[in-house]
Amino acid sequence: MTSTMKRTLILLAVGAVVAVLLYRGPVAVDEAIAFVMRALGKKEAANRAALVPEAREALDQLRSVLEERHGIDTLIGQTKRTVADQAGAQAVGRSDTADSWHLLGRAVDLYVYGPDGKPDMDGRHTDRYLTMHREAAALGWRGIAFDLATGKKKYLSSGKWDGGHLEYRGGLTFAAARTAYLAGGGKIT
Repeated sequence: MTSTMKRTLILLAVGAVVAVLLYRGPVAVDEAIAFVMRALGKKEAANRAALVPEAREALDQLRSVLEERHGIDTLIGQTKRTVADQAGAQAVGRSDTADSWHLLGRAVDLYVYGPDGKPDMDGRHTDRYLTMHREAAALGWRGIAFDLATGKKKYLSSGKWDGGHLEYRGGLTFAAARTAYLAGGGKIT
């Protein structure tokens, strides 16, 4: 079963639980919201844990800077990918490469929350994403969504904008990072 299928099943299960809670009436709305938030928290924690320790620590630092300096909350999206996940991302134009830092647990799709308190998965709040990318670069991350000198958006060859994508390279080339990852017991599946 692919990770996309697993995510779909998880979302269906969460949706079913929410529907049951909402069916029980207005009092259950708060229960439904609390359930979804707990589920999101667990998924975020699992995504964070899939990063190599160096990238995980850098992510924690970035999120702290964004919150403390700018009041920007973030949602941890996808981190570690399988080869099949990466091929799927390439096939639909969400990635331009087979050699993704996601394969090595060194990339994160980090989404900012908008002023409305909802995660901005569509890149509507460009200013918040640009702030995130500038702070990320200062902490050693590499983003692909902006030319930081001009603030202009950069797009994938498919024409899509990948505003949340960040890579923590730690001064390594992809080949060196792959070698270190495998030598440390990591697996590319």
